[in-house]
Amino acid sequence: MVTFEASVADRGWPNPYVGPRPIRLGEHIYGRDRELAEIQDILVAERIMLLYSPSGAGKSSLLEAGLRPELAARDFRVLPTIRVGIVLGGDGADDVGANRYKVSALLSLEEGRTDGASPVGRLAGLSFDEYLREREREPGAEDRETCLFFDQFEELFTLDPTDLDAKHAFLEEVGIALRDRGRWALFSMREDFIAHLDPYLGLVPRRLGARYRLDLLNVSGARAAARRPAMELGVDFTESAADRLLDDLRRVRVQRGSVVTEELGPYVEPVQLQVVCRQLWESLGFA
Repeated sequence: MVTFEASVADRGWPNPYVGPRPIRLGEHIYGRDRELAEIQDILVAERIMLLYSPSGAGKSSLLEAGLRPELAARDFRVLPTIRVGIVLGGDGADDVGANRYKVSALLSLEEGRTDGASPVGRLAGLSFDEYLREREREPGAEDRETCLFFDQFEELFTLDPTDLDAKHAFLEEVGIALRDRGRWALFSMREDFIAHLDPYLGLVPRRLGARYRLDLLNVSGARAAARRPAMELGVDFTESAADRLLDDLRRVRVQRGSVVTEELGPYVEPVQLQVVCRQLWESLGFA
């Protein structure tokens, strides 16, 4: 084992830290075992849930690298992650008067299909429920429950604050589709946009009453996220080195009376941790 604190030139090891992008399916996510188990239990029990967090808490990573394979192991059929903010210009959506959020969602669900994606005009003519029924008739899907991930759902409110009717129509279609008790759904969004959902909660079964707040990484979770990727490659990212790094990353400014000081906060931002660890790995010559 080599110490991560020491510079080792020309090892040729792949960088195990993803940097600023989300952790993807097939990659390991560390430091989130408890949260992953709790979210999975709520979703399976309640069928429809809302996951929310501060910006940068790693919701997309948790969904793709953590929850997706866990649900697949339970024999759920987890369709491609839905985004409502796909830019539709130049693809014919405007010509058919389509609801931009529905078409964006259906285009997301078409991603990776080996039999070819449907034309936008055809997607625009399907209701959300009709589309899911088509997918549920595909070979191998008949005896499996469908699960939907709606990620970065705050885009419904950030793209165009004026199109209230379009938002209502889209969520009405989604709500109708989710009346089918053989379908599960998780909506993931930033916590500062939760109040924007209030006028539409009656359109969704259970009014998104099952909720889970994902916080930034606590110290023990951040320590695992920092150390374990290196250790999986046989590189010892020592606990003392990790703790010094985490102390740097969780410093916050605190005002006590008229004095402003720096103290250690309780959390580390996952994205910042990945970026710093990736840079550190490269600077020490491992790559």
